[in-house]
Amino acid sequence: MSGSTPRSKVPRTEQLVQECKG
Repeated sequence: MSGSTPRSKVPRTEQLVQECKG
């Protein structure tokens, strides 16, 4: 998933991952 996704989508994905981890 990393690399294939654009830099503009990177921050949004990171925020979702952090929320999932809680």
